[in-house]
Amino acid sequence: MIGFKGATPSLRQYLPNKHHARFGIKVWCVCDVSTGYTFTFEIYEGRARTPANNNIPTTHSTAIRLLTRASLCNIGHNVGFDNFFSSPALFKDLYHVSHR
Repeated sequence: MIGFKGATPSLRQYLPNKHHARFGIKVWCVCDVSTGYTFTFEIYEGRARTPANNNIPTTHSTAIRLLTRASLCNIGHNVGFDNFFSSPALFKDLYHVSHR
């Protein structure tokens, strides 16, 4: 979350439990652990603007989309997630994507 209180009503999110930035813009990033290099990123535009697939959670589809866009599938990289993105279904799908 990037702290921001400006005039972007469609992008701005409110997270009352965050102490450093209650208002801001959510940005999903794929970064290199050692260098911090950002391979790709996506600004979260809210639930209504996210491509909907009722069978797959938003975090699941976002992770697959970002890793595919960054060309990190099928080349032997280790990928880490925090608990917000982690799910057995996501790990299963990533395994199948990497073993095509």
